[in-house]
Amino acid sequence: CSGRLPPRPSDVLEVPRGTSHLMWNPADEPAVMLWRTTPALRTDQLFCDLWQVAADNGFEPDLMGAFGVVQRYPEEFCLC
Repeated sequence: CSGRLPPRPSDVLEVPRGTSHLMWNPADEPAVMLWRTTPALRTDQLFCDLWQVAADNGFEPDLMGAFGVVQRYPEEFCLC
């Protein structure tokens, strides 16, 4: 246990550019969040392309397909 209080709806998490990070939900109930990327650049198209790779593969994992997508978006996504 980290000793942190549970997050509140008004909490903000800022991840500085170039910072490696992970996101997950340790709770049993669904998490709801608002994700804002600034500057957005082509982030919307990145997620559309990732969704298309998933759809084309029957929504089964396709790591090579996803890797191919993120390689086309070096400013939006870094595999560091």
